[in-house]
Amino acid sequence: MKKHLNRALMMAAALAVSGLAANAAQAEGMGAPVAGHHSFGGWEQWHPQVGPTALSAAGTQVYFSMGDDKDSDMDGVFDRLDKCPGTKYGVKVDATGCPMDSDMDGVPDMDDKCPGTPYGAKVNSVGCELDSDGDGVVDSKDKCPGTMYGAKVDAKGCELDDDMDGVVNSKDKCPGTIYGAKVDAKGCELDDDMDGVVNSKDKCPGTPKGAKVDAQGCWKIDGVMFDSDKAVIKSEFAGMLDKVAAMLIRGDLMVEIQGHTDSRASETYNMKLSSKRAQAVMEYLVSKGVSAGKLTAKGYGESNPVASNMNKAGRALNRRVVLDVK
Repeated sequence: MKKHLNRALMMAAALAVSGLAANAAQAEGMGAPVAGHHSFGGWEQWHPQVGPTALSAAGTQVYFSMGDDKDSDMDGVFDRLDKCPGTKYGVKVDATGCPMDSDMDGVPDMDDKCPGTPYGAKVNSVGCELDSDGDGVVDSKDKCPGTMYGAKVDAKGCELDDDMDGVVNSKDKCPGTIYGAKVDAKGCELDDDMDGVVNSKDKCPGTPKGAKVDAQGCWKIDGVMFDSDKAVIKSEFAGMLDKVAAMLIRGDLMVEIQGHTDSRASETYNMKLSSKRAQAVMEYLVSKGVSAGKLTAKGYGESNPVASNMNKAGRALNRRVVLDVK
């Protein structure tokens, strides 16, 4: 009987505290308590969305809510606290009742097509990071912003340079430059002596300006060709040699005069013949006032043809003298 009496006293105490809480709430204009359920452990009252407001006394909890608190959009935040009323049902919200924006990009999660955007990155209306130059690499990862539209880029957003000459493809006027070759701003290989033959193919760098060169960039004395098996300079080519002499006299160039032949005789014979041709040109230039100290003569035989030796026209081109500036 004593046990039942104690339990009755506990219930009475709980009801008394509940009444006090209700009276206090009404006195402050907060409304009446919300109905709940009972247990011998205490009196519990729960708001369907937010939860309890609690008072405790003698180990017993009383939960109550203000009668005028409504949650019209059922997002778990009372209307009087809801900064974003009318939120779509089921959307996760923060403490102010506004839709969650987990990556803080200004686009709520429910509309964000690109969740997890880096903090501070600029995004479009659907929460995806901007790609200002439209190259497929978002701005935060783009190491080369402002790439020309339509240009192919690497993973860093930098335009490709297929021949690796330091000039990107869209600006490269000479694609396919040999690897390691020095180029100008247009991606074209340099021609330091401006003879029309790029450095990587120029066998005779340093040719004087205005000198005519062959395909290898060597100073060619046009027309100073010899009859077959001859080392005598034809008289009609004296004017050409006179111009060469004038250029050498004005400058301080050191020149090797190189003689060449076709391949119709033996290698030994052609080597001797080419040396005679080179020597003949050297002697002529010296006779026109060029210092012999600036000149050397050397024969190369048939070793360096510039045309085919299989036909008459090609063999005529191979019987030549060129000047290599040292």
